[in-house]
Amino acid sequence: MVGRLLRRQGKTLATAESCTGGFLGKLLTDIPGSSDFYEGGIISYSNALKIRHLKVCREDLDRWGAVSEPVACQMARGVRNWSGADLGISVTGIAGPSGGSPEKPVGLVYLGLSDSAETRARKLLLEGDREAVRASACRIALDWIRRHLT
Repeated sequence: MVGRLLRRQGKTLATAESCTGGFLGKLLTDIPGSSDFYEGGIISYSNALKIRHLKVCREDLDRWGAVSEPVACQMARGVRNWSGADLGISVTGIAGPSGGSPEKPVGLVYLGLSDSAETRARKLLLEGDREAVRASACRIALDWIRRHLT
């Protein structure tokens, strides 16, 4: 559905992924002809790559952490600008099984979506093991793109 909508509207998409490690890009490229609408993506697992390639502000990483609304927004905007795509989507979160805290538990994920008019974020609290969190985050990201395009 996302591919059809992007094609129909003549729009392109790029991805910035952290906790999903390229899974969102894989789902998009599983679609035959995805080169019509998918520009590519950056797997920015480290903060250094977020800063260098996606232009995430170091001060925001220090203040809010990589798993935060400001960083998700900057990742989405950064990948859109880097790629020249019409839309940028980002995923950053804590997939587990470790790495969580009371303030940021395992399953906390932020999505960012950026187009030429605005950039916004969504906070998710997902359940399940590492693979379930990653898969759910990608499905929700794709659904958010679909809703944005309709």
